[in-house]
Amino acid sequence: MSVRDYLNETLKPLLTAAPLKWVVYDHDRTLTNISRVTAIFVVESIEPGPENGSLLHNVVLVIVDPTQDEAKAEDRLDDHMEDLIPALTAIPALTFTRAEKATKDNFPAWKITVQIKTTA
Repeated sequence: MSVRDYLNETLKPLLTAAPLKWVVYDHDRTLTNISRVTAIFVVESIEPGPENGSLLHNVVLVIVDPTQDEAKAEDRLDDHMEDLIPALTAIPALTFTRAEKATKDNFPAWKITVQIKTTA
């Protein structure tokens, strides 16, 4: 199973179900017009894992808010992180490593970096 498939199986259902109901893309893409919170999974790199034959996949989860009012967007994004980070800790083989504020195609965003360990 690919890392993208793993995220679609484990994380995507948490993000698309109530109460969140986010839009989720499992690949990087340009955003031009969004009406709901949007999550994008971007596999950025793969490196050797701690055990022989294991790999660490570094994945960035880009969380984008459609709100154009900067103050409201900041508050909403902070709330989104409070929903998302606890959900990440419940996913086996996934380790949350950091989160940083960003922008994605002129939308306010958070970039959350996680590592997923796999074995060959």
